[in-house]
Amino acid sequence: MFFRLRLGTRPSPPVGRRRFRPTGGYCLLFPGPGMAKRLVEKGAFMLPCFDLTGRTAVVTGAGKGLGRAFSKAIAASGASVLGLSRTREDLQILKEEIAAAGGKFDLFVADILDELAIQAAVAFCLDRFGPPDVLVNNAGLGRVNKPFEEITTAEWRRTVDNNITGTFICSKYFGLEMVRRKRGKIVNLASMSGLIANKGVHCGPYEASKLGIVALTRSLASEWCAHGVTVNALAPGYIATRRNGEFFASHPEFTRKAIEMIPVGRIPTPDEIAGVMVFLCSDASNYMNGAVLVLDGGYTIW
Repeated sequence: MFFRLRLGTRPSPPVGRRRFRPTGGYCLLFPGPGMAKRLVEKGAFMLPCFDLTGRTAVVTGAGKGLGRAFSKAIAASGASVLGLSRTREDLQILKEEIAAAGGKFDLFVADILDELAIQAAVAFCLDRFGPPDVLVNNAGLGRVNKPFEEITTAEWRRTVDNNITGTFICSKYFGLEMVRRKRGKIVNLASMSGLIANKGVHCGPYEASKLGIVALTRSLASEWCAHGVTVNALAPGYIATRRNGEFFASHPEFTRKAIEMIPVGRIPTPDEIAGVMVFLCSDASNYMNGAVLVLDGGYTIW
């Protein structure tokens, strides 16, 4: 969406299909590579506070779902992106797609619970792109959808370790580089499920771990803000990733009821929330610290 901006006045309504004028400017929140080029030629601009040119961003769990969409959006906004995942094939495909769009991306295969591997990823980042400016802690495990009394201790530990301990390890080692430089942004992936108990599914370690990420976010925000590092969390609702899409397709009645509880009336794709991640990674969010941004189409307002 584009707006004509004038200092001291409110933005005018969206320009829609009206022809762009070289004079004046338009705010481009999330351009595709081709669109950005055409808009620049027509005198459009992106607000500098959203521009990530010259920044280095690290995205964990980058190969699929939200991590994939976040990586592409951050790269499209000008940053050099290092994507981490346990699966090289997914990262390689993403690397080729971002390169074809004119972006900068490289990959590193690592398990976020392997401290030595994460330390090696930090060293690779420093050598390849320079010190990290942004860390997106996206990697984690999903819901263990079974009655609480049937959840095994191994399932509990696996979910909590990946979601909380993995976020801690990546924040510790990549964040140390930010603390040393007195600047940086960390964005953790929480969930609306860390704030409520979802109707129609079983709750347990996933919900506990996501609420733990909220607490970790606030703890880090209080510790590291003095060092120039802000820490925030994004808490999405239901998103139509491939994994979630398979669940929705096999549980049509649950999906129907879930959509009925979303005032917006639909479930978004990962690309639809990627622009919010760009905001959290950019200077536009400089005054945010310790915040949990809920993006759920209104599900949690009831």
